Amino acid sequence: MRRVASQRDGRRIRLEPTEAGRRVVDAARRTRRRYFDQAMRDWTDEERRQFAALLTRFVEGDQT
Repeated sequence: MRRVASQRDGRRIRLEPTEAGRRVVDAARRTRRRYFDQAMRDWTDEERRQFAALLTRFVEGDQT
């Protein structure tokens, strides 16, 4: 991450990912995708859809 001064308010800074940081995030996403692909290799398309819906509900905190 690198610190970047706000153009509107000199007292504020924002953090932006560096190129190296973006590569780390991309690598982590690829690794996570491979893990899920492997874990769900025998799942049907319908099971994957159900899982995605339930995971989204969980992450969003929907209690209904």
